Amino acid sequence: MNLYKKICTTAVLVYILAIPSSVVAASKMDLGVTLGTYGIGAKVGFTNNFAAELRYALEPDVHNTSFRGCYLFLQNKNLSPFAGVEYGLIDFVAEDITGTGNMMNAFIGSELRLKPWLALNIDLAYSYVTLTSGDYSVAGPEWLFNAGIVFYLKTN
Repeated sequence: MNLYKKICTTAVLVYILAIPSSVVAASKMDLGVTLGTYGIGAKVGFTNNFAAELRYALEPDVHNTSFRGCYLFLQNKNLSPFAGVEYGLIDFVAEDITGTGNMMNAFIGSELRLKPWLALNIDLAYSYVTLTSGDYSVAGPEWLFNAGIVFYLKTN
């Protein structure tokens, strides 16, 4: 495991296990764990209209650690449409090429609360991805679809 993966894995674990649980336990913030299309995340609802999430996407050859913030519109008891931005760091290892990169995206989606502790969410993002390997670099737009289940550990 290279240094980048160790740093990202450690940061995700510290965030998921220590920081949000202590801050959220002493406040009225929501705290949830997301299991999604590509990985896991820790979600914190700071207010009724603003949430942030640290995500770690793990695919066979690509690792992506990202942070996203979103604004929840028209929040009601069961359905919350949202929009936001995300920035992530990418590390990839394939058979004959390795490298790093980043991604920035804007997304729109919705979360459906099934129970106070359980929700489904989906979003569609327009992303700009930059990848570098040695002297070579490639960049371009990409559409991303995310779907996930959120298990809320603490809710208002």
